[in-house]
Amino acid sequence: FVACWLIFPLLKGIATVFITHRADATLLALDRALWGGASLTEHLLSWQRPWLSELLSTGYFLFYFLVLLPVIGFAKRRHEGEARAFFLGLTTMYLVCFSGYLLVPASGPYAAFPELFSYPVQGGAMTAMLTKVVAAGITGMDVFPSLHSGIGVYVLGFFALGGHRRIALLLTPVVAALVLATVYLRYHYGIDVLAGLLLAALVLAFIRRYRKEIDA
Repeated sequence: FVACWLIFPLLKGIATVFITHRADATLLALDRALWGGASLTEHLLSWQRPWLSELLSTGYFLFYFLVLLPVIGFAKRRHEGEARAFFLGLTTMYLVCFSGYLLVPASGPYAAFPELFSYPVQGGAMTAMLTKVVAAGITGMDVFPSLHSGIGVYVLGFFALGGHRRIALLLTPVVAALVLATVYLRYHYGIDVLAGLLLAALVLAFIRRYRKEIDA
């Protein structure tokens, strides 16, 4: 997990030196075909409200805690089967997402099409702070699939399938806000989110079988 977080900033250098094309035009075209002529990000343009921007920016920012808190907890129990299952699934999510970034490099709606998507969205202090955080961490090729959506759903699903219902209920509104925020804040296309959710579902199915094997 630590290696994944250390590798991620290197993508910015890769994007600057080696990436000569972006897949944004293709992703936007596919998203428009998927959502009836307008991309999901375009559909949400009319949703913009300062209070909603603040709410969803908070959900997006909580991604870091959504990941780090379980990582810290399971790291203390890293020799147990449950912890091994969690980290196996989490690092698989990162590996596939990083591969997607290399194969389908894109910078996202707000960066690729500023004439279509004004940025940042109207909001308050939380929206402004998140804008600075994203600007400091963005790599320019970290769009497809949506890592935020995929890993958020993976963490939620891991606890839900593991019988931790109270934790899952607590995380559900946070993950819902996080997934919606990725598109509302104009960081992702709808197809990125769908790919992230599909990846999470596949990894959770794999981890469910893995749990049964280690419990047998």
